[in-house]
Amino acid sequence: MPENEGSASMFETVKNHEERITILEKNDKELKENFNKLSNQILTLESQNTKLENTLLNDNRDTRQTMKDQAEKMFALVENAMGYQNSKSTQDHELKMLKLNTWSTVFLKFAGAIGALGSAGGLIYLVAQHFLSN
Repeated sequence: MPENEGSASMFETVKNHEERITILEKNDKELKENFNKLSNQILTLESQNTKLENTLLNDNRDTRQTMKDQAEKMFALVENAMGYQNSKSTQDHELKMLKLNTWSTVFLKFAGAIGALGSAGGLIYLVAQHFLSN
């Protein structure tokens, strides 16, 4: 009987090892499947990350271009406004000079007409003194 006991015990040990090997192989297979799933998920995330980076770079480039275009438009607008102000001040100055020239011409013609009448010197003196004293 002792031989039978040894063989039964050996058979149980082999059977136990076979069950353990089967469980380990099953676990190994599950681990490999999980590893493959995780690897695929990582590849997907890397791909999505690359797409996101490209999108951000393109949007950033577009935003910078838009801001640059707007700044150029604003600069042109300010430049035109400054040009308008410069031309307006030039026109105002020319208008003042024209008015002064017109009044001096009228005054000189009036003085010349009075001078032609003979007593222009005294009359011009009185008119000039009147305006200068007030």
